[in-house]
Amino acid sequence: MKLIKFLSWAFIVGIISISTGCADDVEEAVATPTSEDALFTFEFDSENPNMVHFSAIPNDANWYTHWDFGDNSSAEGYEATKIFFDSGDYDVRFRIFTEGGVAESFQTVVINDDFEAPNLIQNGEFNGSDPWIVLPISDGVDVSFDNNEAKWTGGSWGQVGIYQPMQLLANNEYQISMDIKGGPLTDSWFEVYVGMETPVEGQDYTDGGMRLALNTWEGCGGEAFEGDFAAYSCVGTGSTFEFPTAGTAYLVIRGGGANYGSEGVTIDNVTVRSLDSFALAVVADFEFVASNLTTTFTNTSANATSYSWDFGDGSGTSTEENPTYSYTEGGTYMVTLTATNEAGSAEITKEVTVIDPAAAPTAGFTFETSNLTALFTNTSANATSYSWNFGDGSGTSTDEDPEYTYTAAGTYTVTLTATNDAAVSNEISLEVTVEEPVYTNLITNGGFDDSSGWTIINIDPNDNGIGSVTIADGVVTFAETQSPSEWKHWAIYTQLTLDPGIYQFDMDMTYTDINDVWGEVYIGATQPVENTGDYNGDQYVLKAYNAWDCGDLKTYSGPAVAGGCDTTQNPGQFEITAPGTYYLLFRTGGGQWGNEGIVLDNWSVLRQ
Repeated sequence: MKLIKFLSWAFIVGIISISTGCADDVEEAVATPTSEDALFTFEFDSENPNMVHFSAIPNDANWYTHWDFGDNSSAEGYEATKIFFDSGDYDVRFRIFTEGGVAESFQTVVINDDFEAPNLIQNGEFNGSDPWIVLPISDGVDVSFDNNEAKWTGGSWGQVGIYQPMQLLANNEYQISMDIKGGPLTDSWFEVYVGMETPVEGQDYTDGGMRLALNTWEGCGGEAFEGDFAAYSCVGTGSTFEFPTAGTAYLVIRGGGANYGSEGVTIDNVTVRSLDSFALAVVADFEFVASNLTTTFTNTSANATSYSWDFGDGSGTSTEENPTYSYTEGGTYMVTLTATNEAGSAEITKEVTVIDPAAAPTAGFTFETSNLTALFTNTSANATSYSWNFGDGSGTSTDEDPEYTYTAAGTYTVTLTATNDAAVSNEISLEVTVEEPVYTNLITNGGFDDSSGWTIINIDPNDNGIGSVTIADGVVTFAETQSPSEWKHWAIYTQLTLDPGIYQFDMDMTYTDINDVWGEVYIGATQPVENTGDYNGDQYVLKAYNAWDCGDLKTYSGPAVAGGCDTTQNPGQFEITAPGTYYLLFRTGGGQWGNEGIVLDNWSVLRQ
């Protein structure tokens, strides 16, 4: 609007100049304004000493007018009202712009005290983050609370906000103020909203309309900035607002975009102050403690001067600030507190449950353990629902008599919470100790103390006589018999008697510089036969090594299941579905077993 008026006067002056130049015989006298034309008066508001009312004498409705209040804020028109938030001396200037020129006058306004209207925002100085709530919207931009300020950094077209609730009066004017610093921004925005809808994570907040904003597409934020946000804002309805109804509103500050630059955006000294009534909106709230049929209420309302209680049983009321009330019977009651001050009232309703002591639940349980499993027997009284916490950080249940298996041995604190129909609970905690199961190796000579229980076979159908297998010194060794080595295929197996169940096989193995070989474990009900070729049994158990599937593993020493060649979910594990005699066989063949051979030890089969 200012630009349009300036251009209009420039255009008029241009026409006058042209007219004068083209027709020397036509002259028009244009009055030059003086400082007397720009005189103004001011007076302080009777209720708010920081509010000043300014007035100038109207001369010409077509004159453009401008107020400069000495604090980087301004206004237009012949009358203006300004609230000065900080004490100090302010040189106020009033200017008029006419066809004949510009005139101005100055007066000094002395503000003795800082504006006393309370700040509705808590911790606007950002001494930590409380009670601000972070509002994640999309990834890319982060907000942090350091050095007594809130700082936005990042970009990548993400955005994040912060907010907090405040209580507002109806039809009361409020003003937002905050210090802002940062920039330059690239393809980005930074916005302030005040609305009555509760912010939701992952959603843009637009309720109530935009108040202040930086927006690089609209021409602000693209250069460095530092000072009052309102002085840099180029989008939004401005720093003042009001709502037609009283209640909870939310100050939401959110920012995002492509690139917040190396400095990011920081804000500090966030305030929302009333410009009209100095009365604060009342906030109703209370806490309570119930003991049997009696409840003690603690009033936590803010800005209230009187109270009215309705205890929800059809008869009980009170005007005390912190009453105690005894109900005649157990149950759940809707208790309402109405808090009032000179600006209005607010109310809050909460559920209060009291119980007859005779009907209170009593939690109790016993338990038995077997290895890592505990079986719980519920002995609670007067309860209708149950909640178990098994004390390992993950296990819970709502069963009456649950069974739970822990993943590790130890002593755990198990808590049972028993609840009745009136939502009254009682809990008990007991320590429960479980132990790892003791597994018995079903291979009787897995340490190869001698050759008993073991059968060595050459399963190469051609039986070329290359290679050897020996049991000595507590190990079994698959060794080369000629150099350079040629292809061979040998096996060793033992007999087991197994019942249905899950079993885990493992063994230690050591080899060096093997090449073009494989090593595999199988189990089956059919006894292996020499010189009959591959034995695959009924089940594949473990891939110990394989030059084609895991050829980089040429040297290894350690457990077979940890060798890295077998990538199945549970290497070495197998299931037996029918009782009987089974043959556990390891076979290896191929090219080079290495100079030291392939050495196996400590075979084990453990039932899980």
